[in-house]
Amino acid sequence: MSELFLTVLNMSLTASYVILFVILIRLLLKKVPKVISYALWGVVAFRLIIPFSFESMFSLMPRNTNAVPIPHDIIYQQSPQINSGIGVVDSFVSESLPAPTIGASVNPLQIYVEIGAYIWVFGIIALLIYSLVSILILKRQLKSAQIIENNIFEAKNLKTPFVLGLIKPKIYLPVGLNATERSYILLHEQTHIHRKDHIIKVLAFLTLSVHWFNPLVWIAFMLMSTDMELSCDERVLKEMHEDIKKPYANSLLSLAIGRRILNGSPLAFGEGNVRGRIKNVLNYKRPRFWVVLVSVIILIGTCITLLSNPAVSKQDLSMLNIKNLAKLSYQKNELLVSRTPGKNEGFNVSARAIAEYLDNAKWSEKKMDSPLELSADLQIEWNEDQELRFFESEPLLAMVRMNEQWRYYTIGQNDYETMLSIIETASSPSGTTDVAYHTEYDRVRIEFLSDMMGFKSANQFETTHSPIVAYIDSTLRTSLTPVQEDDLENNHTNQYSIKLSNDIGGYSCKLYYDTLYNKAYIVKDGGLYELGTDFARYIDSFLENSNIDFYIDDADVVALFQTYGWTLDYQISAMNNKLNNINVLTGFNPNAYYFAYNNELSKDVGLDMNGYSNSANIDVKIYRIHESMPQEFYPIQDSRGIVVKKDDKIIGAFISAGRHSVFNACSLRGNSFEKVTGKTIYGWLNGMVRADNIEERLSKLEPEQVIQEYFTALDNKDAKLAGYCISKKALLGNLTSNIQNEELFNEGIGLPLTDSDIGAKSSFDNLKSTKLFNTELIDEPDKNTKIFRVTVNLQYKKELTISSGEQFWDCRMVYETPQTGWKIEGFGH
Repeated sequence: MSELFLTVLNMSLTASYVILFVILIRLLLKKVPKVISYALWGVVAFRLIIPFSFESMFSLMPRNTNAVPIPHDIIYQQSPQINSGIGVVDSFVSESLPAPTIGASVNPLQIYVEIGAYIWVFGIIALLIYSLVSILILKRQLKSAQIIENNIFEAKNLKTPFVLGLIKPKIYLPVGLNATERSYILLHEQTHIHRKDHIIKVLAFLTLSVHWFNPLVWIAFMLMSTDMELSCDERVLKEMHEDIKKPYANSLLSLAIGRRILNGSPLAFGEGNVRGRIKNVLNYKRPRFWVVLVSVIILIGTCITLLSNPAVSKQDLSMLNIKNLAKLSYQKNELLVSRTPGKNEGFNVSARAIAEYLDNAKWSEKKMDSPLELSADLQIEWNEDQELRFFESEPLLAMVRMNEQWRYYTIGQNDYETMLSIIETASSPSGTTDVAYHTEYDRVRIEFLSDMMGFKSANQFETTHSPIVAYIDSTLRTSLTPVQEDDLENNHTNQYSIKLSNDIGGYSCKLYYDTLYNKAYIVKDGGLYELGTDFARYIDSFLENSNIDFYIDDADVVALFQTYGWTLDYQISAMNNKLNNINVLTGFNPNAYYFAYNNELSKDVGLDMNGYSNSANIDVKIYRIHESMPQEFYPIQDSRGIVVKKDDKIIGAFISAGRHSVFNACSLRGNSFEKVTGKTIYGWLNGMVRADNIEERLSKLEPEQVIQEYFTALDNKDAKLAGYCISKKALLGNLTSNIQNEELFNEGIGLPLTDSDIGAKSSFDNLKSTKLFNTELIDEPDKNTKIFRVTVNLQYKKELTISSGEQFWDCRMVYETPQTGWKIEGFGH
């Protein structure tokens, strides 16, 4: 609400200039038709309602006026400042604003703005309630009014005519008007309705209610109401082709004596300022053509000059967009980072981590007339002419510089600290990059201290590979942030012992990796320090991957991944495989579906395996990637680089999360399957799958019949038919479920409700029998999806995750493609 309040304040301040201009111009246009003055208030309304405008060199607004006089981040600024365009006012107000108190939990200015926002809302509510009550009281007084014709009524207790209503407005007249007076008054009120003045008055009042705190808006509302009446009088005089000024003025005079209607409601407005109106009527002369023409020109010119903001000469900042910096980062391997530039030497970090962060950053441009006199505390360089600066004294501000050009951004409240954390953990082990780490130790030993081994192949690991030893030592010595005591003894925090040593001695520390809250801590020299989870996952990987090869001799592979900002830590495994037909998919062949799906990701970097379909020998290597999966896959972070070669030529390459779903994969550009293909998985399958005889038969069945086929196949231990009943999306997604990192995909098909153990040779190793009793449709989210409740008796040899006996399951059915028909997507409760 504070942000909305500041937006309204900014609009009100800008509109105040316009109101003063309109009042001045209105005084200079006394001799022109009053409809011109009336129309000018539309410019004020625009400024009060619309928070943005266009720029023009003809703008009458002060040249140094800021489009946003009060910045939205003023409550977070170390030195709060406004820029209204009036130097004396800006200086006085800015000096009066309280600055944040160091160590205080809440910014005083933030409290003041919040209180002001609540007062503002209460003021709006009070005005609207007052108006509503006024209408209700007025309607009660008008119950005895008698209809004359159409929407015209007479009331005995009225002395002043007025219009009441919004959608179907009614005209109320006092009793006792003679025929002449009635005709003039009716013509006046009908002109109001014809011009939609009754609607304009309501909108004006609502605008006034929002800006009730600004006295100039009240003045504008009253003057606009006056101009509305005067212009309406002139319209009546113009419509009558005879001189009726005196009788019309007498009608106004006769109505000026007596009780007036209840004030305060915009839905019922009577005729006020009678003295001014009579004077204007008596002095009215039908305007000449040239007067009207000049008046219209003045109106148009005034509208343009007051609607627009002054044009500001801008530098060409096209190359200063953070998204362009992100794209540039993806093309680099490392970036140079400096803490306190000019005082400390810089160091290299992984460009990929910076690229992903900038790619997802929600920063907004902050307009500045000139660079601020601030010293950068953190600087990231793409080259000597292009850099990104952060400021500890202004943690909500960042600046991009390229040569003499610059652009400021308002960044998120935690972005500065987040960037520090990324930089502290975004360095990579030597041997895979050009970063040089130094250490006096020649070996490292890692030991897993927790009970839950999970997918780890060993509980300890030791290596003398010098780049790894140096990287771990360097990280433990430099990339640490002191933190307070935390609860580290829980079932979601893994514990490790890390010991570095040489022939003389060494040191050890404990690593805590909180997998639930994605945090990592080091206990070292009696202190607790936080460090990046990339490092924790790196340490954990040595215990999971059993056949690590640190020496990557495929220079073309390293270069390919570095081109797109990925760092290869080491080789996990290598294998010789076959490549089945990936051009046309029939049935469900795990090999064909796995490579066909990931070939789409390979195409994103210009690789294509289609021409190698049905090849008997292809070489596949799996590498550990140092960087995390792109943010859209979070909380999945671990990533593997998969490279496919034929005759020593790279024909496919992509990023895979490993044992999770096949769909947790991306191209080397970091793009998901949907981004690369522009299709959903079902849309892609529709163009790839060709039905065989079994598929063609099943495609003609209703969803209930497919469910029956599935449970019959399970009972008959017919894995092939059962697999045909499952959606290709479900089968494909499970291809990498629960695999070891050195494996590419599961060769077998996992069938739902068979409750087979991990590593089982067959889906039916544990299933004894199935019997389907009932199938009932319970939901139909869309035309291609139906959910059935099935009652079935399942019997198992061992109760692993599902109990034996009669039970119900909710079966989700999807219409896969016209060629394959209805399929089972999954079972749940």
